[in-house]
Amino acid sequence: MISSKSIFISDIHLGTKSCKAKRLHDFLSSIECENLYLVGDIIDGWALRREHYWTKSQTEVIRKILKLSEKTNVTYIAGNHDEFIRPFFKYDFQIGDIQILDSLDYDAIDGRRIYVSHGDYFDLTMKIPRQVINLAARFYDGSISDKMYKWLGTEKVINKYIKAKGYDCAITGHTHSPKITPTYMNCGDWTHNCTALLENQDGTWELYYHKTNVTN
Repeated sequence: MISSKSIFISDIHLGTKSCKAKRLHDFLSSIECENLYLVGDIIDGWALRREHYWTKSQTEVIRKILKLSEKTNVTYIAGNHDEFIRPFFKYDFQIGDIQILDSLDYDAIDGRRIYVSHGDYFDLTMKIPRQVINLAARFYDGSISDKMYKWLGTEKVINKYIKAKGYDCAITGHTHSPKITPTYMNCGDWTHNCTALLENQDGTWELYYHKTNVTN
């Protein structure tokens, strides 16, 4: 059993063939935490517009998250692929016990003030029309490589933002590139890496890779 104060996951991309839903369900069945943060691109609305694809195991992931929300504080932060929920922010919208937000301030055990968002607002590729990205996605079911994001300077833009706003660190998803640095942490994804960020009860942070015999 994985026991942490807070767990952050992102980029599940339910509604795509690349989603590792069975592995994620296995992970969610093995955790105990006070807070579970879904850091964007949980349901892939872009992919579902292109082609209807959904499996029983993806439905089971939704059910598991809803079940966890009965005892765990679950927060859903919208990303670019699930931007369809962003118009509901102004209505203080919730799904059951799950709070829906655009971003949040997180007070870590180690004393740091952390900015949490999906991260797409800092990505220059978001200026490309969604229709063009969807066309490219027909030929490549994946994310832009970490090298491309590094070239675009996405992490540098995030670090500049948090410094200007007085944060000590940022947590995002979006780039599918799991990492931990003193000023920036990324959840990774559940399409390739199957990773989560864990804040342990002693205040340490861990990048967790879920290893299992379950296959998708």
